[in-house]
Amino acid sequence: MSPYLYPPLLLLSALAGYALPELFLPFKPFVSWLLALVMLSMGLVLEREELSFLKRKPYAPLLALVLQYGLMPPLALLSAKLFNLGPELTLGFLLVGSAPGGTASNLVTFLARGDLPLSVSSTVLSTLVSPLATPTLVYLYAGFKLEVPFWGMALTALKVAVAPLSLGFFLKELFKLRPPLRAVEVTAFSTVAFIVGLVVALNREALRQLSIPLLLGVTLHCVLGFLSGYALAKLFGLDEKRAVTVAVEVGMQNSGLSTVLALKFFSPLAALPSALFSVVQNLVGLTFALLRR
Repeated sequence: MSPYLYPPLLLLSALAGYALPELFLPFKPFVSWLLALVMLSMGLVLEREELSFLKRKPYAPLLALVLQYGLMPPLALLSAKLFNLGPELTLGFLLVGSAPGGTASNLVTFLARGDLPLSVSSTVLSTLVSPLATPTLVYLYAGFKLEVPFWGMALTALKVAVAPLSLGFFLKELFKLRPPLRAVEVTAFSTVAFIVGLVVALNREALRQLSIPLLLGVTLHCVLGFLSGYALAKLFGLDEKRAVTVAVEVGMQNSGLSTVLALKFFSPLAALPSALFSVVQNLVGLTFALLRR
């Protein structure tokens, strides 16, 4: 499969999730296992040299962390303001902008031929910091108090990303496995596409309220995250491969968490930017991955 088919196929999956949600919804309980399986397969093609970078520049995940939490909340407010969105939608933008990184960023980093260990370590670090960072940012920018489920998020990140990736690398080293890179790439993309379809199916009712200004605002927020993350990573001296990785980590958020927080503490309307961001970030991420390969 040509990588240039990835964005249109991803969009097709999103449309299928909206038109035929019954095809996706039964698989909701298995998403974590599916992600873990893909992370294991990516561990099978992970090279030792990629791990050595973290030893040489251990500050790189910290840089990704600072850029993500430092850039995405103000960019969220800027994007909402530019398109004159109301208070509830603006709050929804802030929630997704204040969320940690999501495991989808690891798959997109892999497809972009980025640094997978840096991506996973950055995702885990932002997740571990999120119980403090996310409520603090929402309070500072909007004056609302939140409770973030720390242990559940931390265990999910370890179970879905760190453990299977480590197991895959261990099996590769132990048994000298060499699976075809293209096969692993197609598997990773297929997983991203399916998850996007499922996310759309789960948020079908909310997405009925979609408007052009909202779509443009969410897209701008995401694109600005990618571009500013990439530019600042280069400014701080990271090479191309790691700058691409940081860009993906900054631009892709745990929109599932921000959706839950919006529904729990605010309103379905405040959850709409997160639901839309789930789709847009994968489309932008895959397009970015193709441009940087």
